[in-house]
Amino acid sequence: MLEKVLEAREKRAEKRQVMADRNKISISLSFNIPGYPKSDEQICAAFLSVKKDLINHLIASRIKYSLEDSQCIIDHAGDFFIMPILSEDKSARDIKNIMEDFEISHGLSRLIDVDIFDADARPVSSGKEKRCMMCAKPAIVCMREQTHTMEEIRDFISDMIAKHLQKERQEKISQLLTSYATKALLFEVSVTPKPGLVDRYSQGSHTDMDFFSFVSSSSSLSFYWKDIAELAYLWDGTEKDSTLIALRKIGIKMEEAMLHSTGNINTQKGAIFIMGFTFFACAYILNKGSILDHKSIRGIISYLNKDIVKNELKSSDEIFSHGEKVFSKYGAKLGGGIRQEMEDGLPVIFEYSLPYLHSFGFIENTEKSWNNILMDVLLLIISRNDDTNILFRSNADILAQTKELAHLCIESKSNEKLERNNELIAFCEKHNISPGGSADLLAVTCFIYFLQKENF
Repeated sequence: MLEKVLEAREKRAEKRQVMADRNKISISLSFNIPGYPKSDEQICAAFLSVKKDLINHLIASRIKYSLEDSQCIIDHAGDFFIMPILSEDKSARDIKNIMEDFEISHGLSRLIDVDIFDADARPVSSGKEKRCMMCAKPAIVCMREQTHTMEEIRDFISDMIAKHLQKERQEKISQLLTSYATKALLFEVSVTPKPGLVDRYSQGSHTDMDFFSFVSSSSSLSFYWKDIAELAYLWDGTEKDSTLIALRKIGIKMEEAMLHSTGNINTQKGAIFIMGFTFFACAYILNKGSILDHKSIRGIISYLNKDIVKNELKSSDEIFSHGEKVFSKYGAKLGGGIRQEMEDGLPVIFEYSLPYLHSFGFIENTEKSWNNILMDVLLLIISRNDDTNILFRSNADILAQTKELAHLCIESKSNEKLERNNELIAFCEKHNISPGGSADLLAVTCFIYFLQKENF
């Protein structure tokens, strides 16, 4: 095996010489992997990640290179990447100094070896003493005294790479989830025209908020989604009490940010609640490497919200919140609101709106396509949802009529749909009602849809 490794290193030297023959400085990347094998699936995944980071560092440092003339291989000496440098305003020593900063600051710095060879194929040395990756003592001392066994070193490297890849994956998940949560909230408010709801051109049945109120609050929430993701990464899948407290703390901060951005107007408190738990469930599932199927997401949401109606809604003579007033008047079946919906695992979304949205197949990324489709999805939600926002502003009869009108919109022919929708809009305006809970469910429907279309 040693002979094959030496042969591989000789071939690497030949590649450097080819670049030197063209009067080019070369930069190469490899890993310090003692023992055998020098590469496996995990090591290779980490190497490709570091290679991408290396190229980004070159770009940020204004160092020109030729990716077309680069080579990335796996041989008996391990993973190897080499390419020529095109910048003529920087010496090989300058580039070595810049790349030392890259090595030191990277999360896998102890493993990374970035070599610079000048235009005569001579290595540029940092002159610094190599440190042991396990204890940070001079590497030569640990090698001479055999301080660490080969098994200990290999286990250390494997653990370091696994943690790095996990952190990288979690950052990607957090970034995607945050992006899609914000996108979903903005898509919801952008759907126009909506019955009784704020859209791009109307305040609906509201006098204290408009389209830009929602844009402002959606933006203010974007900072906090990653906190929910990080909480989900630490969850063991069973513990509830401390997790719910931690979730509520984040939710309180999000509400404060929302109110600050809107001048103390409640634009998306319900969305924070529903999206927060859904975001948490999706982050947990993706971190475990599992599929975002309906059963898994519903199971977590339902589990975390078990008995929420009984614990948070009660009938008494005390001053009620909006939700408690509706519950006191109509009971759990009709007045349980979003809490009952969460306890049941969001049936309106998973049994109706989400399958319906998926049924459209490929959706063109145009205003017309998304607006028309999401308008239909919203109408479906309104027709199925016992929206306590409507009950609070009116009564059960008005809710039933609203649901029926929404149903008629969905069932009507395309040439009649606009007229039916206008009837529903006029009805909401006449009775001063706003299906805000349905709007929140639309946003969460979009969020899950975006994620399920993503390739993880």
